[in-house]
Amino acid sequence: MRRLRPLFVAVALLTACGESVTGLPFYGPPLPRAASGLANVNVTLSASATTVSPGDSVVFSVTATNRSAVRVQLGEQCGPMMDVAVRAPSGVEQSALVGDRPNAVFSCPLPSNFFADPGESRTIQIAWRAPALAGRYGARGALRRLDGLSNESTALVIIVR
Repeated sequence: MRRLRPLFVAVALLTACGESVTGLPFYGPPLPRAASGLANVNVTLSASATTVSPGDSVVFSVTATNRSAVRVQLGEQCGPMMDVAVRAPSGVEQSALVGDRPNAVFSCPLPSNFFADPGESRTIQIAWRAPALAGRYGARGALRRLDGLSNESTALVIIVR
């Protein structure tokens, strides 16, 4: 059996099919950055709201678009293909996937939706619960690789007041 990296075990909240999850922010290890990304894959991030109250849910939509001339594998086995890194006003950064089902496990087959032909896009949604601490939170969508996050989107600012 393949040994899973601690990051993937820590965020074991959903199946590899890209379903929505609810996350509780800011516990666990900081998110590592991958040594290299995928050439010509663009990741974008949008949010259902950018000004929220503590406890409100923000639904992030993360989209990866293959701008290359070849088919690419966006995700890795045993985890979601994308993630959202959320940075608190204190500078602590956590996965939006870390949440209230920490003992759930990922299914490990590599699903067909983890691949994108030239010009194709894949989107997943991740729900994040706004913390009690008010302030400006930064969020970036990214591909999840075995060694961390890659192909990061431009940042969104979420105001919790």
